[in-house]
Amino acid sequence: MAKISGPSFFSRVQGSLSAGSLGRAAREILIVTIGILIAFGLNTWWENRQAERQEQEHLRALKIDFERNRGQLEELVKAQRKIAANSRTLLSVPRHDDKPPAAEVRNLMHGVFSSRRFEPVMGAYEALVNSAGLPLVRNDKLRGSLARFAASVNGRYGERFGDEIYFSFVREFAGRLQFAAELAGAEPSSKAYTELLEDPKFLEYLAFRGQMEGQIASQYESQLRQCDEILKLLEQEIQN
Repeated sequence: MAKISGPSFFSRVQGSLSAGSLGRAAREILIVTIGILIAFGLNTWWENRQAERQEQEHLRALKIDFERNRGQLEELVKAQRKIAANSRTLLSVPRHDDKPPAAEVRNLMHGVFSSRRFEPVMGAYEALVNSAGLPLVRNDKLRGSLARFAASVNGRYGERFGDEIYFSFVREFAGRLQFAAELAGAEPSSKAYTELLEDPKFLEYLAFRGQMEGQIASQYESQLRQCDEILKLLEQEIQN
């Protein structure tokens, strides 16, 4: 009887079963891997969507704040320029033979002895920084512009020095400015104004006042330009 060479029947069956098991296992592994990848992809998509939504909320809040900042600065630049101009006009009065009426001098005095400072609205920016959410703002240029503006409103040395001059000015000459007489309904005295405008110390304070407020006006103009740049970048980033 001839001997049959090659694998036995049982070996072939076992090999077929092993190959089938490996195939099924490979398919199961592939399905599980695809499922994991899909889950990771969906999770990443959801996180990105959440980050974009949070970014948009922050950008809209920043826009509201910087529109308010811009409005303030626009008014303050005009006010500061007016103080500087009134100071120069009063300084020129002693050099002219024709003195302006007392009522006109009083109006100029009112323009000089008025003070208002910029009160920056930074709530949205501070909320971003304090919550470590600044990286949510993906535009590098916008982040840099926000940081520069924040630095400019934190270092307000010129304004503080201007305020010191102003308070010293008021303390020194409050009794000669005729404000009390005006409140009592009395007419301003031309003679009193003439004597005041011939006082070297008053003129020195007045010159300091005009110079400092002019410099502060230039500072506000610079911050106004920064606001315009920030608002432009925000408009580009905010989705309708």
